[in-house]
Amino acid sequence: MRRTLSKLLRDMAILCLVSTWAIAPAQSPPMHHPTPSDQRTAEAQAPHVLAMICLADDGIGNCTAAVGINGHIVPVEGKQAHRGDRMTCVDTGSVVHCVKVVEL
Repeated sequence: MRRTLSKLLRDMAILCLVSTWAIAPAQSPPMHHPTPSDQRTAEAQAPHVLAMICLADDGIGNCTAAVGINGHIVPVEGKQAHRGDRMTCVDTGSVVHCVKVVEL
């Protein structure tokens, strides 16, 4: 009796799980129209171009920290830039990529 009851409960649980999987892909996500606040969020996530000066390098020609015009020190990835070099940087939100400004 106990074994029969446990098999019945197991089979019902499997049936519920399979029916959930069968129904889930059939449902489509609701249509989403961008609102003005969504557009502002997208604009805020756009990359920002910054003028910065390299404060520290790794000794092999890669800048690792820089300061911007606002005075904040941030970690950067600057190829072929040494301490004191002026750089143009792009802040993508997760990483700040920099290139050395070449003066002619």
